[in-house]
Amino acid sequence: MSLVRRERDTFAGTHDAITSEGNPQKPTEERRKMRREKALLEERQKKMQHVLNRAKVGEERTRKRLAKERAEAASKLHEKVRREKRELQACAKLQAFYRGHLGRKAARRWAVKRAELEAMNALMTASAITIERVFRGYMGRIAASVARMEMAEFISMIRLEEA
Repeated sequence: MSLVRRERDTFAGTHDAITSEGNPQKPTEERRKMRREKALLEERQKKMQHVLNRAKVGEERTRKRLAKERAEAASKLHEKVRREKRELQACAKLQAFYRGHLGRKAARRWAVKRAELEAMNALMTASAITIERVFRGYMGRIAASVARMEMAEFISMIRLEEA
């Protein structure tokens, strides 16, 4: 037998005097102690495995909860950003509407003012034309009167010379 097989058998207790296979001899105190320690070790390992399994379940639950919280936080942040963007767009649209309103209001005022200026200009032009017409008529009547006087003097001079 090889050395390895012999050690394995020794540690396994196959060729001991207290094996359970053939000899119903009473185990020694050392063997009982070893079996008790082995049983306690197995029990500790079972408990440890049970605790580790429960810890894995708890860790998985915690991991899922944290992932869910992260997803909710990301969703809330995304919604907040989207809402702020919509608010900014709405503000820009309101400002554009108000600026348009102010522009149209100023254009109406300017249109009224321009209409007043055009009416005043037309009135002034009409007044100037009327004044010029009256003045030219007056000057024409004076010139006609002077021409009649000169003609009357010319005729009276001719009559005096003929007579």
